[in-house]
Amino acid sequence: MCCAGPRARRRRCGRHNADNNSATGVAAFTYDPSVAPAPSNPGATDVGLDSITWTWQDNTSNETGFKVYATQERTRLLRLRATTVPNVQSWLYSGLDINSVYSFQVAAATSLGDSYRPTI
Repeated sequence: MCCAGPRARRRRCGRHNADNNSATGVAAFTYDPSVAPAPSNPGATDVGLDSITWTWQDNTSNETGFKVYATQERTRLLRLRATTVPNVQSWLYSGLDINSVYSFQVAAATSLGDSYRPTI
């Protein structure tokens, strides 16, 4: 990964800049909105004991797929969990811990880079 790592300060990476946030250890990104429109209306359906289906609205006509990032509240480490095929608007996340809080982000992936990642 070009923008990850504990020693990252500020690097130019593709079409976004990464800043290391020392308070949380999480990189903050500034995206070029001309790359692709971000997915909208992130949500969740079919919430089960150990699974959840994340959903979003596809606003891009030229995506190569969607990158789905998720984290469990106690770890706060956002990780890429899946890359879908184009035109998909949901992803099933299974094998989750019972009685835990999860959040996710989704980005449209294109040949020019990734869109902004709205969070739920």
